[in-house]
Amino acid sequence: MAAWVAPAVCAFLLAGLMAAFLYLVGFREVSWLAKAGPAQQAAAWIATGAVFFVALVAGRAVVVHTPDLIARLAPFDPWRWMPLAYGRASIGKAALFVFVLWIPWIALQYPAGVNGDTFNQLYQFQTSSPTYYSTMQVVLDASFIDHHPLFDTLLFGAFWALGDALGNQNIGLFAYSICQSVACAAVLAACVCYLDRLGVPKVFRLVSLLFVALFPAIPLWCATMVKDSLFSICFAWFFLLYIEVFRTRGSALVRGRFLAAFVAASTLCVLTKKPGIYIVAVSLLVLLVYCRRSQGRARLAATLVAVPLCCSLVVPAVLYPVVGGVAPGGTQESFGFALQQVVTVVREADDLTSSERAAVEGVLDLSRALERYDVASVDPVKNSARLEATGADYLRFAGAWATIGARHPLVFARSLLSISSGLLSPGVGILYNHTSDQDPSWVETFKRNDPTGELSLTFDKPDALDGVSDQVFSLYQGVVNAPLLNIPFGRGFYGGWVPLICITLACAASRRALVAYAPVVMSVLFVLVSPVASTRYVVPLLFVTVLELGLLCYFLASSKGKSE
Repeated sequence: MAAWVAPAVCAFLLAGLMAAFLYLVGFREVSWLAKAGPAQQAAAWIATGAVFFVALVAGRAVVVHTPDLIARLAPFDPWRWMPLAYGRASIGKAALFVFVLWIPWIALQYPAGVNGDTFNQLYQFQTSSPTYYSTMQVVLDASFIDHHPLFDTLLFGAFWALGDALGNQNIGLFAYSICQSVACAAVLAACVCYLDRLGVPKVFRLVSLLFVALFPAIPLWCATMVKDSLFSICFAWFFLLYIEVFRTRGSALVRGRFLAAFVAASTLCVLTKKPGIYIVAVSLLVLLVYCRRSQGRARLAATLVAVPLCCSLVVPAVLYPVVGGVAPGGTQESFGFALQQVVTVVREADDLTSSERAAVEGVLDLSRALERYDVASVDPVKNSARLEATGADYLRFAGAWATIGARHPLVFARSLLSISSGLLSPGVGILYNHTSDQDPSWVETFKRNDPTGELSLTFDKPDALDGVSDQVFSLYQGVVNAPLLNIPFGRGFYGGWVPLICITLACAASRRALVAYAPVVMSVLFVLVSPVASTRYVVPLLFVTVLELGLLCYFLASSKGKSE
Protein backbone atom coordinates (compact mmCIF):
# COMPACT_ATOMS: atom_id res chain seq x y z
CA MET A 1 0.00 0.00 0.00
CA ALA A 2 2.81 2.41 0.91
CA ALA A 3 4.21 2.11 -2.64
CA TRP A 4 1.10 3.85 -3.97
CA VAL A 5 0.96 6.68 -1.42
CA ALA A 6 3.72 8.84 -2.91
CA PRO A 7 2.40 8.62 -6.51
CA ALA A 8 -1.12 9.41 -5.27
CA VAL A 9 0.01 12.47 -3.30
CA CYS A 10 2.20 13.74 -6.16
CA ALA A 11 -0.58 13.12 -8.66
CA PHE A 12 -3.12 15.25 -6.85
CA LEU A 13 -0.55 17.96 -6.19
CA LEU A 14 0.13 18.10 -9.93
CA ALA A 15 -3.61 18.12 -10.59
CA GLY A 16 -3.92 21.02 -8.17
CA LEU A 17 -1.10 22.82 -9.98
CA MET A 18 -2.88 22.33 -13.28
CA ALA A 19 -6.16 23.53 -11.74
CA ALA A 20 -4.33 26.62 -10.50
CA PHE A 21 -2.98 27.24 -13.99
CA LEU A 22 -6.48 26.98 -15.43
CA TYR A 23 -7.86 29.29 -12.74
CA LEU A 24 -5.12 31.87 -13.30
CA VAL A 25 -5.86 32.12 -17.01
CA GLY A 26 -9.56 32.48 -16.22
CA PHE A 27 -10.41 29.14 -17.88
CA ARG A 28 -9.76 30.87 -21.22
CA GLU A 29 -8.07 27.79 -22.57
CA VAL A 30 -10.81 25.26 -21.66
CA SER A 31 -14.18 26.84 -22.44
CA TRP A 32 -16.38 24.00 -21.15
CA LEU A 33 -14.76 24.22 -17.71
CA ALA A 34 -15.52 27.94 -17.59
CA LYS A 35 -19.23 27.15 -17.99
CA ALA A 36 -19.24 24.26 -15.50
CA GLY A 37 -20.37 24.53 -11.89
CA PRO A 38 -18.20 23.92 -8.82
CA ALA A 39 -19.18 20.23 -8.63
CA GLN A 40 -18.24 19.61 -12.25
CA GLN A 41 -14.96 21.51 -11.83
CA ALA A 42 -14.14 19.44 -8.72
CA ALA A 43 -14.92 16.26 -10.65
CA ALA A 44 -12.62 17.42 -13.43
CA TRP A 45 -9.86 18.05 -10.87
CA ILE A 46 -10.29 14.55 -9.38
CA ALA A 47 -10.25 13.01 -12.86
CA THR A 48 -7.08 14.95 -13.67
CA GLY A 49 -5.53 13.67 -10.45
CA ALA A 50 -6.40 10.11 -11.50
CA VAL A 51 -4.73 10.66 -14.88
CA PHE A 52 -1.60 11.94 -13.17
CA PHE A 53 -1.68 9.00 -10.78
CA VAL A 54 -1.68 6.56 -13.69
CA ALA A 55 1.06 8.59 -15.39
CA LEU A 56 3.26 8.57 -12.28
CA VAL A 57 2.79 4.86 -11.72
CA ALA A 58 3.71 4.35 -15.38
CA GLY A 59 6.72 6.62 -14.86
CA ARG A 60 7.82 4.52 -11.90
CA ALA A 61 7.53 1.43 -14.07
CA VAL A 62 9.59 3.18 -16.75
CA VAL A 63 12.40 3.83 -14.28
CA VAL A 64 12.39 0.18 -13.19
CA HIS A 65 11.95 -1.59 -16.52
CA THR A 66 13.42 0.70 -19.22
CA PRO A 67 17.01 -0.60 -18.89
CA ASP A 68 15.84 -4.14 -19.65
CA LEU A 69 13.61 -2.89 -22.49
CA ILE A 70 16.52 -0.99 -24.04
CA ALA A 71 18.70 -4.09 -23.81
CA ARG A 72 16.05 -6.25 -25.50
CA LEU A 73 15.47 -3.76 -28.32
CA ALA A 74 19.16 -3.12 -29.01
CA PRO A 75 19.58 -5.99 -31.56
CA PHE A 76 16.64 -4.85 -33.75
CA ASP A 77 17.68 -2.96 -36.89
CA PRO A 78 14.63 -1.88 -38.94
CA TRP A 79 15.18 0.21 -42.08
CA ARG A 80 18.79 -0.88 -42.57
CA TRP A 81 19.12 1.60 -45.42
CA MET A 82 18.74 4.36 -42.78
CA PRO A 83 21.46 3.54 -40.20
CA LEU A 84 20.91 6.64 -38.02
CA ALA A 85 24.47 6.46 -36.69
CA TYR A 86 26.34 9.62 -35.71
CA GLY A 87 28.40 10.23 -38.83
CA ARG A 88 28.31 12.57 -41.84
CA ALA A 89 26.85 10.08 -44.31
CA SER A 90 24.15 8.91 -41.94
CA ILE A 91 23.22 12.46 -40.86
CA GLY A 92 23.10 13.57 -44.50
CA LYS A 93 20.79 10.72 -45.46
CA ALA A 94 18.49 11.42 -42.50
CA ALA A 95 18.48 15.17 -43.24
CA LEU A 96 17.51 14.53 -46.87
CA PHE A 97 14.70 12.20 -45.75
CA VAL A 98 13.39 14.86 -43.34
CA PHE A 99 13.65 17.74 -45.81
CA VAL A 100 11.83 15.87 -48.58
CA LEU A 101 8.89 15.19 -46.26
CA TRP A 102 8.89 18.86 -45.26
CA ILE A 103 8.57 20.18 -48.83
CA PRO A 104 4.72 20.41 -48.87
CA TRP A 105 4.74 22.47 -45.67
CA ILE A 106 7.53 24.73 -46.93
CA ALA A 107 5.60 25.28 -50.17
CA LEU A 108 2.46 26.06 -48.19
CA GLN A 109 4.32 28.79 -46.28
CA TYR A 110 5.58 30.46 -49.49
CA PRO A 111 7.34 32.82 -49.45
CA ALA A 112 7.73 32.49 -45.65
CA GLY A 113 5.71 32.97 -42.51
CA VAL A 114 6.18 36.45 -41.06
CA ASN A 115 5.03 38.09 -37.84
CA GLY A 116 4.96 41.67 -36.57
CA ASP A 117 8.47 41.48 -35.11
CA THR A 118 9.92 40.44 -38.47
CA PHE A 119 8.06 43.24 -40.25
CA ASN A 120 9.59 45.66 -37.74
CA GLN A 121 13.08 44.28 -38.35
CA LEU A 122 12.72 44.48 -42.15
CA TYR A 123 11.45 48.05 -41.80
CA GLN A 124 14.62 48.95 -39.89
CA PHE A 125 16.83 47.30 -42.49
CA GLN A 126 15.05 48.90 -45.43
CA THR A 127 14.93 52.48 -44.14
CA SER A 128 17.66 54.85 -43.00
CA SER A 129 18.03 56.96 -39.88
CA PRO A 130 16.05 58.20 -37.94
CA THR A 131 13.98 55.14 -37.05
CA TYR A 132 10.49 54.81 -35.60
CA TYR A 133 10.56 52.66 -32.44
CA SER A 134 7.05 51.24 -32.65
CA THR A 135 7.16 49.48 -29.27
CA MET A 136 7.74 52.73 -27.37
CA GLN A 137 6.11 54.95 -30.05
CA VAL A 138 9.08 57.30 -30.36
CA VAL A 139 11.55 58.23 -33.12
CA LEU A 140 15.24 57.57 -32.41
CA ASP A 141 18.28 58.93 -34.23
CA ALA A 142 19.77 55.63 -35.36
CA SER A 143 19.48 53.22 -38.28
CA PHE A 144 18.61 50.28 -36.03
CA ILE A 145 17.13 49.69 -32.59
CA ASP A 146 18.45 46.93 -30.38
CA HIS A 147 14.98 45.76 -29.33
CA HIS A 148 15.40 42.72 -31.57
CA PRO A 149 18.84 41.11 -32.06
CA LEU A 150 20.79 43.01 -34.72
CA PHE A 151 22.23 39.75 -36.10
CA ASP A 152 18.73 38.52 -36.98
CA THR A 153 17.75 41.89 -38.45
CA LEU A 154 20.80 41.97 -40.73
CA LEU A 155 20.32 38.34 -41.79
CA PHE A 156 16.62 38.75 -42.56
CA GLY A 157 17.36 42.03 -44.31
CA ALA A 158 20.08 40.49 -46.48
CA PHE A 159 17.64 37.94 -47.90
CA TRP A 160 14.97 40.63 -48.34
CA ALA A 161 17.54 42.76 -50.22
CA LEU A 162 18.39 39.80 -52.46
CA GLY A 163 14.76 39.48 -53.51
CA ASP A 164 14.39 43.23 -53.92
CA ALA A 165 17.46 43.33 -56.18
CA LEU A 166 15.97 40.51 -58.29
CA GLY A 167 12.72 42.44 -58.65
CA ASN A 168 10.56 40.31 -56.35
CA GLN A 169 10.91 40.44 -52.57
CA ASN A 170 9.12 37.08 -52.32
CA ILE A 171 12.18 35.43 -53.86
CA GLY A 172 14.37 36.64 -51.00
CA LEU A 173 11.98 35.49 -48.30
CA PHE A 174 11.52 32.09 -49.94
CA ALA A 175 15.30 31.68 -50.28
CA TYR A 176 15.56 32.32 -46.57
CA SER A 177 12.80 29.80 -45.86
CA ILE A 178 14.63 27.14 -47.87
CA CYS A 179 18.02 27.84 -46.27
CA GLN A 180 16.61 27.83 -42.75
CA SER A 181 14.66 24.63 -43.39
CA VAL A 182 17.77 22.89 -44.77
CA ALA A 183 19.78 23.99 -41.74
CA CYS A 184 17.05 22.82 -39.38
CA ALA A 185 16.71 19.45 -41.13
CA ALA A 186 20.47 18.94 -40.80
CA VAL A 187 20.57 19.90 -37.11
CA LEU A 188 17.54 17.82 -36.12
CA ALA A 189 18.82 14.86 -38.16
CA ALA A 190 22.11 15.17 -36.28
CA CYS A 191 20.15 15.18 -32.99
CA VAL A 192 18.38 11.96 -33.98
CA CYS A 193 21.61 10.28 -35.08
CA TYR A 194 23.39 11.43 -31.93
CA LEU A 195 20.99 9.28 -29.92
CA ASP A 196 23.11 6.35 -31.08
CA ARG A 197 25.96 7.64 -28.91
CA LEU A 198 23.58 7.83 -25.98
CA GLY A 199 22.80 4.13 -26.38
CA VAL A 200 19.25 4.65 -27.65
CA PRO A 201 18.05 1.60 -29.63
CA LYS A 202 17.52 1.89 -33.38
CA VAL A 203 13.75 1.46 -32.94
CA PHE A 204 13.56 4.57 -30.74
CA ARG A 205 15.84 6.52 -33.08
CA LEU A 206 13.62 5.65 -36.01
CA VAL A 207 10.52 6.82 -34.13
CA SER A 208 12.37 10.06 -33.32
CA LEU A 209 13.22 10.55 -37.00
CA LEU A 210 9.58 10.05 -38.01
CA PHE A 211 8.50 12.54 -35.34
CA VAL A 212 10.87 15.17 -36.70
CA ALA A 213 9.83 14.49 -40.29
CA LEU A 214 6.05 14.18 -39.79
CA PHE A 215 5.14 16.50 -36.91
CA PRO A 216 3.84 19.48 -38.92
CA ALA A 217 4.62 22.23 -36.40
CA ILE A 218 8.37 21.70 -36.92
CA PRO A 219 8.58 22.42 -40.68
CA LEU A 220 5.92 25.12 -40.41
CA TRP A 221 8.08 27.02 -37.93
CA CYS A 222 11.23 26.27 -39.93
CA ALA A 223 9.60 27.98 -42.92
CA THR A 224 8.91 31.10 -40.85
CA MET A 225 11.20 34.14 -40.88
CA VAL A 226 11.20 34.95 -37.18
CA LYS A 227 13.96 35.20 -34.58
CA ASP A 228 12.50 32.37 -32.48
CA SER A 229 12.83 29.81 -35.31
CA LEU A 230 16.41 30.84 -36.00
CA PHE A 231 17.32 30.69 -32.31
CA SER A 232 15.63 27.28 -31.93
CA ILE A 233 17.91 25.74 -34.57
CA CYS A 234 21.00 27.22 -32.90
CA PHE A 235 19.76 26.08 -29.49
CA ALA A 236 19.25 22.48 -30.70
CA TRP A 237 22.80 22.47 -32.11
CA PHE A 238 24.18 23.93 -28.88
CA PHE A 239 22.31 21.40 -26.72
CA LEU A 240 23.60 18.48 -28.79
CA LEU A 241 27.21 19.62 -28.38
CA TYR A 242 26.61 20.45 -24.72
CA ILE A 243 25.48 16.87 -24.10
CA GLU A 244 28.61 15.54 -25.79
CA VAL A 245 30.80 17.69 -23.53
CA PHE A 246 28.83 16.38 -20.55
CA ARG A 247 29.04 12.77 -21.74
CA THR A 248 32.81 12.94 -22.27
CA ARG A 249 33.32 15.06 -19.14
CA GLY A 250 34.96 17.80 -21.19
CA SER A 251 37.42 15.70 -23.16
CA ALA A 252 35.52 16.36 -26.43
CA LEU A 253 36.74 19.98 -26.25
CA VAL A 254 40.32 18.83 -26.79
CA ARG A 255 39.46 18.26 -30.46
CA GLY A 256 39.92 21.53 -32.34
CA ARG A 257 37.04 21.09 -34.77
CA PHE A 258 34.63 20.18 -31.99
CA LEU A 259 35.73 23.20 -29.95
CA ALA A 260 35.17 25.48 -32.96
CA ALA A 261 31.67 24.06 -33.45
CA PHE A 262 30.88 24.45 -29.74
CA VAL A 263 32.02 28.08 -29.72
CA ALA A 264 30.06 28.78 -32.92
CA ALA A 265 26.85 27.23 -31.55
CA SER A 266 27.23 29.11 -28.25
CA THR A 267 27.85 32.39 -30.08
CA LEU A 268 24.86 31.96 -32.39
CA CYS A 269 22.59 31.26 -29.41
CA VAL A 270 23.69 34.56 -27.88
CA LEU A 271 23.41 36.55 -31.12
CA THR A 272 20.01 35.28 -32.29
CA LYS A 273 17.89 35.95 -29.18
CA LYS A 274 18.33 38.12 -26.09
CA PRO A 275 17.80 35.35 -23.47
CA GLY A 276 20.47 33.29 -25.24
CA ILE A 277 23.30 34.94 -23.31
CA TYR A 278 21.78 33.86 -19.98
CA ILE A 279 20.97 30.32 -21.18
CA VAL A 280 24.49 29.81 -22.52
CA ALA A 281 26.34 31.48 -19.63
CA VAL A 282 24.52 29.62 -16.85
CA SER A 283 24.66 26.28 -18.72
CA LEU A 284 28.40 26.60 -19.35
CA LEU A 285 29.01 27.58 -15.74
CA VAL A 286 27.18 24.46 -14.54
CA LEU A 287 29.13 22.37 -17.03
CA LEU A 288 32.42 23.93 -15.93
CA VAL A 289 31.79 22.92 -12.32
CA TYR A 290 30.97 19.39 -13.47
CA CYS A 291 34.10 19.18 -15.68
CA ARG A 292 36.42 20.99 -13.26
CA ARG A 293 38.89 18.10 -13.18
CA SER A 294 38.84 17.27 -16.91
CA GLN A 295 41.51 18.10 -19.47
CA GLY A 296 39.07 20.31 -21.39
CA ARG A 297 38.21 22.59 -18.45
CA ALA A 298 40.51 25.43 -19.59
CA ARG A 299 38.88 25.56 -23.02
CA LEU A 300 35.43 25.39 -21.47
CA ALA A 301 36.30 28.25 -19.10
CA ALA A 302 37.63 30.30 -22.02
CA THR A 303 34.39 29.71 -23.95
CA LEU A 304 32.32 30.73 -20.91
CA VAL A 305 34.20 34.04 -20.66
CA ALA A 306 34.88 34.82 -24.31
CA VAL A 307 31.47 34.21 -25.91
CA PRO A 308 29.34 36.50 -23.68
CA LEU A 309 32.02 39.22 -23.60
CA CYS A 310 32.55 39.14 -27.36
CA CYS A 311 28.83 39.26 -28.14
CA SER A 312 27.95 41.93 -25.58
CA LEU A 313 31.02 44.19 -25.86
CA VAL A 314 33.22 43.53 -28.91
CA VAL A 315 30.46 43.06 -31.51
CA PRO A 316 28.58 46.25 -30.54
CA ALA A 317 31.80 48.29 -30.44
CA VAL A 318 32.89 47.14 -33.90
CA LEU A 319 29.62 46.51 -35.77
CA TYR A 320 27.21 49.18 -34.51
CA PRO A 321 29.09 52.19 -35.95
CA VAL A 322 29.52 50.42 -39.29
CA VAL A 323 25.75 49.91 -39.83
CA GLY A 324 24.84 53.53 -39.05
CA GLY A 325 24.30 53.39 -35.31
CA VAL A 326 22.13 51.21 -33.11
CA ALA A 327 19.93 52.73 -30.41
CA PRO A 328 19.39 50.69 -27.24
CA GLY A 329 15.95 49.12 -26.89
CA GLY A 330 15.75 50.11 -23.24
CA THR A 331 16.33 48.44 -19.87
CA GLN A 332 12.59 47.83 -19.49
CA GLU A 333 12.96 44.71 -21.67
CA SER A 334 14.74 42.95 -18.79
CA PHE A 335 12.23 44.13 -16.17
CA GLY A 336 8.96 43.37 -17.95
CA PHE A 337 7.60 40.76 -15.55
CA ALA A 338 8.67 42.85 -12.50
CA LEU A 339 6.88 45.93 -13.86
CA GLN A 340 3.77 43.82 -14.48
CA GLN A 341 3.84 42.48 -10.92
CA VAL A 342 4.08 45.95 -9.39
CA VAL A 343 1.25 47.34 -11.52
CA THR A 344 -0.88 44.33 -10.53
CA VAL A 345 -0.33 45.21 -6.86
CA VAL A 346 -1.25 48.85 -7.51
CA ARG A 347 -4.47 47.74 -9.18
CA GLU A 348 -5.44 45.41 -6.35
CA ALA A 349 -4.04 46.97 -3.17
CA ASP A 350 -2.38 50.31 -3.99
CA ASP A 351 -0.49 50.43 -0.70
CA LEU A 352 2.82 51.68 -2.07
CA THR A 353 4.78 54.00 0.20
CA SER A 354 5.83 57.40 -1.13
CA SER A 355 9.39 56.21 -1.70
CA GLU A 356 8.22 53.03 -3.47
CA ARG A 357 5.87 55.01 -5.70
CA ALA A 358 8.65 57.46 -6.55
CA ALA A 359 10.94 54.56 -7.48
CA VAL A 360 8.23 53.03 -9.68
CA GLU A 361 7.37 56.36 -11.31
CA GLY A 362 11.06 56.85 -12.03
CA VAL A 363 11.01 54.02 -14.58
CA LEU A 364 7.32 53.77 -15.50
CA ASP A 365 4.46 56.04 -16.52
CA LEU A 366 2.20 54.46 -13.92
CA SER A 367 -1.06 56.08 -14.97
CA ARG A 368 -0.54 54.99 -18.57
CA ALA A 369 0.43 51.48 -17.46
CA LEU A 370 -2.76 51.20 -15.39
CA GLU A 371 -4.88 52.25 -18.37
CA ARG A 372 -3.22 49.76 -20.72
CA TYR A 373 -2.84 46.87 -18.27
CA ASP A 374 -3.61 43.40 -19.61
CA VAL A 375 -3.56 40.39 -17.27
CA ALA A 376 -2.47 38.11 -20.13
CA SER A 377 0.39 40.22 -21.50
CA VAL A 378 3.36 42.12 -20.10
CA ASP A 379 3.80 44.26 -23.23
CA PRO A 380 1.25 47.02 -22.50
CA VAL A 381 2.85 47.72 -19.10
CA LYS A 382 6.43 47.24 -20.31
CA ASN A 383 5.85 49.57 -23.22
CA SER A 384 4.71 52.27 -20.78
CA ALA A 385 8.21 52.46 -19.31
CA ARG A 386 10.28 55.64 -19.47
CA LEU A 387 12.91 55.14 -22.16
CA GLU A 388 15.14 57.78 -20.57
CA ALA A 389 15.33 55.92 -17.22
CA THR A 390 18.89 55.19 -16.13
CA GLY A 391 20.51 52.17 -14.54
CA ALA A 392 20.35 53.93 -11.16
CA ASP A 393 16.60 54.41 -11.65
CA TYR A 394 16.16 50.71 -12.26
CA LEU A 395 18.33 49.88 -9.24
CA ARG A 396 15.98 51.92 -7.06
CA PHE A 397 13.01 50.22 -8.72
CA ALA A 398 14.52 46.79 -7.97
CA GLY A 399 14.67 47.69 -4.29
CA ALA A 400 11.05 48.87 -4.30
CA TRP A 401 10.00 45.74 -6.21
CA ALA A 402 11.59 43.52 -3.54
CA THR A 403 9.81 45.27 -0.65
CA ILE A 404 6.46 45.30 -2.47
CA GLY A 405 6.85 41.62 -3.29
CA ALA A 406 7.60 40.79 0.33
CA ARG A 407 4.21 42.27 1.27
CA HIS A 408 2.29 40.72 -1.64
CA PRO A 409 3.97 37.41 -2.59
CA LEU A 410 0.71 35.79 -3.74
CA VAL A 411 -0.17 38.71 -6.01
CA PHE A 412 3.33 38.56 -7.52
CA ALA A 413 3.01 34.80 -8.08
CA ARG A 414 -0.44 35.12 -9.62
CA SER A 415 0.73 37.94 -11.90
CA LEU A 416 3.63 35.83 -13.16
CA LEU A 417 1.66 32.60 -13.58
CA SER A 418 -1.29 34.34 -15.22
CA ILE A 419 0.87 34.57 -18.34
CA SER A 420 3.14 31.53 -18.16
CA SER A 421 0.25 29.24 -17.24
CA GLY A 422 -1.14 29.89 -20.71
CA LEU A 423 2.01 28.23 -22.07
CA LEU A 424 1.93 25.31 -19.63
CA SER A 425 -1.76 24.51 -19.23
CA PRO A 426 -3.33 21.79 -21.40
CA GLY A 427 -5.72 22.30 -24.27
CA VAL A 428 -3.86 24.78 -26.49
CA GLY A 429 -2.29 23.46 -29.69
CA ILE A 430 0.96 24.69 -31.24
CA LEU A 431 -0.06 27.25 -33.86
CA TYR A 432 2.11 29.05 -36.42
CA ASN A 433 2.30 32.20 -38.55
CA HIS A 434 0.60 30.97 -41.70
CA THR A 435 0.95 33.99 -43.96
CA SER A 436 3.45 36.59 -45.13
CA ASP A 437 0.67 39.08 -45.88
CA GLN A 438 1.35 42.35 -44.11
CA ASP A 439 -1.20 43.36 -41.53
CA PRO A 440 -2.72 46.66 -42.75
CA SER A 441 -2.37 48.08 -39.23
CA TRP A 442 1.41 47.48 -39.35
CA VAL A 443 1.77 49.25 -42.68
CA GLU A 444 -0.45 52.17 -41.65
CA THR A 445 1.35 52.66 -38.33
CA PHE A 446 4.81 52.71 -39.86
CA LYS A 447 3.87 54.85 -42.85
CA ARG A 448 2.22 57.36 -40.53
CA ASN A 449 5.19 57.55 -38.13
CA ASP A 450 8.23 56.75 -40.29
CA PRO A 451 10.15 60.03 -40.66
CA THR A 452 12.09 58.85 -43.74
CA GLY A 453 9.12 57.97 -45.95
CA GLU A 454 11.21 55.12 -47.41
CA LEU A 455 9.08 52.15 -46.36
CA SER A 456 8.61 49.83 -49.33
CA LEU A 457 7.95 46.26 -48.25
CA THR A 458 6.02 44.53 -51.05
CA PHE A 459 6.32 40.82 -50.20
CA ASP A 460 3.05 38.93 -49.82
CA LYS A 461 1.50 35.49 -50.21
CA PRO A 462 0.03 34.94 -53.72
CA ASP A 463 -3.77 35.03 -53.77
CA ALA A 464 -4.04 31.52 -55.22
CA LEU A 465 -2.02 30.10 -52.33
CA ASP A 466 -3.53 32.36 -49.69
CA GLY A 467 -6.93 30.66 -49.80
CA VAL A 468 -5.40 27.18 -49.60
CA SER A 469 -3.17 28.30 -46.71
CA ASP A 470 -6.17 29.67 -44.78
CA GLN A 471 -8.09 26.42 -45.28
CA VAL A 472 -5.15 24.30 -44.13
CA PHE A 473 -4.65 26.56 -41.11
CA SER A 474 -8.32 26.21 -40.14
CA LEU A 475 -8.10 22.42 -40.49
CA TYR A 476 -4.84 22.36 -38.54
CA GLN A 477 -6.40 24.45 -35.75
CA GLY A 478 -9.30 22.03 -35.51
CA VAL A 479 -7.00 19.02 -35.25
CA VAL A 480 -4.48 20.37 -32.74
CA ASN A 481 -7.18 21.79 -30.45
CA ALA A 482 -9.41 18.69 -30.57
CA PRO A 483 -9.87 16.79 -27.28
CA LEU A 484 -7.00 14.34 -26.60
CA LEU A 485 -5.13 15.44 -29.74
CA ASN A 486 -4.49 18.77 -28.05
CA ILE A 487 -2.14 16.98 -25.65
CA PRO A 488 0.54 15.71 -28.08
CA PHE A 489 -0.02 18.82 -30.22
CA GLY A 490 -0.09 21.17 -27.22
CA ARG A 491 2.45 23.89 -26.61
CA GLY A 492 2.35 23.15 -22.87
CA PHE A 493 3.22 19.52 -23.60
CA TYR A 494 6.58 20.48 -25.12
CA GLY A 495 7.11 23.72 -23.20
CA GLY A 496 6.72 22.24 -19.73
CA TRP A 497 5.44 18.71 -19.30
CA VAL A 498 7.94 16.77 -21.45
CA PRO A 499 10.92 18.58 -19.83
CA LEU A 500 9.41 18.08 -16.37
CA ILE A 501 8.82 14.35 -16.91
CA CYS A 502 12.25 13.76 -18.48
CA ILE A 503 14.16 15.68 -15.82
CA THR A 504 12.24 14.08 -12.95
CA LEU A 505 12.70 10.50 -14.18
CA ALA A 506 16.32 11.09 -15.19
CA CYS A 507 17.18 12.61 -11.80
CA ALA A 508 15.57 9.61 -10.13
CA ALA A 509 18.09 7.47 -12.00
CA SER A 510 21.14 9.73 -11.66
CA ARG A 511 21.99 12.90 -9.76
CA ARG A 512 24.12 13.99 -12.73
CA ALA A 513 21.03 14.42 -14.90
CA LEU A 514 20.38 17.97 -13.71
CA VAL A 515 23.74 19.02 -15.15
CA ALA A 516 22.90 17.50 -18.53
CA TYR A 517 19.49 19.19 -18.63
CA ALA A 518 20.75 22.64 -17.54
CA PRO A 519 20.03 24.34 -20.93
CA VAL A 520 16.50 22.91 -20.86
CA VAL A 521 15.95 24.09 -17.29
CA MET A 522 17.05 27.59 -18.26
CA SER A 523 14.76 27.56 -21.30
CA VAL A 524 11.77 26.51 -19.18
CA LEU A 525 12.56 29.33 -16.74
CA PHE A 526 12.43 31.82 -19.60
CA VAL A 527 9.09 30.36 -20.68
CA LEU A 528 7.85 31.14 -17.17
CA VAL A 529 8.78 34.84 -17.54
CA SER A 530 7.58 35.20 -21.15
CA PRO A 531 5.84 38.55 -21.83
CA VAL A 532 2.84 36.84 -23.43
CA ALA A 533 1.56 33.28 -23.92
CA SER A 534 2.77 32.91 -27.51
CA THR A 535 3.65 29.59 -29.14
CA ARG A 536 6.98 30.91 -30.41
CA TYR A 537 8.44 30.87 -26.90
CA VAL A 538 8.16 27.06 -26.67
CA VAL A 539 9.58 26.31 -30.16
CA PRO A 540 13.16 25.88 -28.83
CA LEU A 541 11.93 23.19 -26.44
CA LEU A 542 9.93 21.51 -29.22
CA PHE A 543 13.10 21.27 -31.33
CA VAL A 544 15.09 19.52 -28.57
CA THR A 545 12.36 17.02 -27.63
CA VAL A 546 14.24 14.06 -29.12
CA LEU A 547 17.40 14.99 -27.19
CA GLU A 548 15.43 15.32 -23.94
CA LEU A 549 13.97 11.83 -24.42
CA GLY A 550 17.31 10.45 -25.56
CA LEU A 551 19.02 11.75 -22.43
CA LEU A 552 16.32 10.08 -20.36
CA CYS A 553 17.06 6.72 -22.03
CA TYR A 554 20.77 7.30 -21.46
CA PHE A 555 20.38 7.84 -17.71
CA LEU A 556 17.89 5.02 -17.25
CA ALA A 557 20.12 2.57 -19.11
CA SER A 558 23.32 3.68 -17.36
CA SER A 559 21.66 3.40 -13.93
CA LYS A 560 21.20 -0.37 -14.24
CA GLY A 561 23.37 -2.15 -11.74
CA LYS A 562 24.73 1.10 -10.32
CA SER A 563 24.05 2.88 -7.08
CA GLU A 564 24.57 6.61 -7.31
